[in-house]
Amino acid sequence: MQLLYRLLLIKISFWLPVLARVFPVLRTFVDGRKNTIAYLTKHRQRNKPLIWMHVSSYGEWQQGQPVWKKLHQKYPNHQFALSFFSASGYELVAPTMDHQNDLVCYIPLDGLGRSRQFLQALQPKVALFVKYDIWPMMMQALKEQGIKSLLFSAVFRSQQPYFRNYGGLFRQALSKLSHVEVQDQASWELLTSIGMTRVSVSGDTRYDRVKETSLNLKNVDFVDVLAQGRPVVVLGSAWKEDMHLWKMAIEDTKMDCLWVVAPHKMDANHLDELLAGVPQPVLKYSAWSAQGYPTPEENPVLVIDNFGLLGSLYQKSTVAYIGGGLKTGLHNTLEAAVYGVPLLIGPEYKKFREAQSLVDLGGAWVISTPAQAHQALKTLLNQPETRAKMGITNAGLVEKHLGATEKIVHRLETLCTLAAN
Repeated sequence: MQLLYRLLLIKISFWLPVLARVFPVLRTFVDGRKNTIAYLTKHRQRNKPLIWMHVSSYGEWQQGQPVWKKLHQKYPNHQFALSFFSASGYELVAPTMDHQNDLVCYIPLDGLGRSRQFLQALQPKVALFVKYDIWPMMMQALKEQGIKSLLFSAVFRSQQPYFRNYGGLFRQALSKLSHVEVQDQASWELLTSIGMTRVSVSGDTRYDRVKETSLNLKNVDFVDVLAQGRPVVVLGSAWKEDMHLWKMAIEDTKMDCLWVVAPHKMDANHLDELLAGVPQPVLKYSAWSAQGYPTPEENPVLVIDNFGLLGSLYQKSTVAYIGGGLKTGLHNTLEAAVYGVPLLIGPEYKKFREAQSLVDLGGAWVISTPAQAHQALKTLLNQPETRAKMGITNAGLVEKHLGATEKIVHRLETLCTLAAN
């Protein structure tokens, strides 16, 4: 299996630059990795030990942030490096880093030679992996160089290759990790069933992250200017199909509420497509804020066309819908749940344990048609007692699952010595 995998990597390495000339997404993937070693060589401060964290994309970075911040607080004299697999995550985060104490780069395409070269340039004291994205050759290179490694906030399902007859190479990669911290007991049982012993249940760091966000809110009082005492319905991380789901409700003029739409993607083409069927006037946040938030003459749909506000906007919502559950994959329900907000979600949620828990406990209702969305919202707006009960359930779930970050940092400190000074 390893031989086949290496042959596959050779073919991918050959064809990627060729295909990158045609496909822009692949061009970003290839070009972004060209200068990684030069970048690390220039900015790596050899007099400081380095902690490396790897994430697949932006969602996993959000999951890793509580641990990243805690380690910064405890080890201010260390250098830190964050690597991404995807360009979307890298391009959002790289501009926010100082590139001196905090390095940001792409992980190389898997391969033993590339992995060794990457680790030689990085020279990490320890390697942290968030949720998944475990690459066989990188794991082998870490093992060769005696670098401790920790996978945290991981969740496993029986359908994954690790638990299939053909998954030997992937099981070997997992076994090379120094330790695995999983989100739940079901994942622990799956890993122990394939002979892994260095496994612990610590929970999901996203609970810690949304709690921290709720205590450090951005000012979103502009919502009150538009709402004028009316209920506020936030459609978070919305896609085109989510807007189609809510078209009937938005068209209902008797449903007197403020609609706040936070698209998942912000590019102009996506926004135009997303808003094409919206019957009410549209007010884009970027233009409105640039004008000083003047009071509009009509009751518009407010579109949040910039990143960074959604986590704070949910506090203003009377009801929140979390997008992605119709087709693309449900987005983060905890960002809204932490505020004690009743939730509505699409039917594609069962891969997300926190969403399953919210549904099971009654804090989130599942909708799949415009008629269901319309009726569910009418019911919630007319039943404050139901909203309150759902909100208490959701906030309670978040409080119950806090504390994963401390457990993970403690585990890391048992794996290797990280001197604070």
